[in-house]
Amino acid sequence: MNIIKKIICLALLLGLSGCMKVRWDYQIDRKGNVDGSLNVLVLATLLDGYQEEIDLPEGSTIITEGDYQGYSIPLDDQQKAQLASYITIEDNVLTFKMPNNENKQFLTNIIGEILNMPQMSEEEIIDQGLEISVYFTVPGKIKENNATAIADGKLYYDLLTFDQDELYFTCELGMDPLIIYVLAGIGIVGCCCLIVWVSYYYRKKKNNRYA
Repeated sequence: MNIIKKIICLALLLGLSGCMKVRWDYQIDRKGNVDGSLNVLVLATLLDGYQEEIDLPEGSTIITEGDYQGYSIPLDDQQKAQLASYITIEDNVLTFKMPNNENKQFLTNIIGEILNMPQMSEEEIIDQGLEISVYFTVPGKIKENNATAIADGKLYYDLLTFDQDELYFTCELGMDPLIIYVLAGIGIVGCCCLIVWVSYYYRKKKNNRYA
């Protein structure tokens, strides 16, 4: 969070408070493990000459999106474990329930700092391009959810408009892809064995006929 605050301060100094995108991008696997990153993007001109002021965690990378540039910061083990604690798996259905109170507090803090800019309303900040959102990639068919939208197979939550008490979704896991691959492999081997046996049988039968 300190990194985001530093970038926000730079944005405020340059009058670019609305031109900022803060995204959490989470990936959940079939076993309920979570990986992902926090992506912070601002207008590329903002970072020119200021990158040395931002101390990034190990594994962070610079990312670019159109006129925006920023950082992709990997989740640490504590964050992954916290997110995994919101997951339950029962009867081949994965359920995720994350309280929204921390997101609301984070949002309040960011908006509060930005609103210190003179003559700038929350609506104007959003119109300038401010985005604060969460994306989830899940390991099965999405069923129940309260997401803002589903785009490219990902659940998308717009935290600027999301006012419910928790982020909630379920997904049907279906058959483990590993099992499908194993069964397919067995089927292929079986077909090959059958072809070899049939070929051998008819060759032997033909040889016996002319013996």
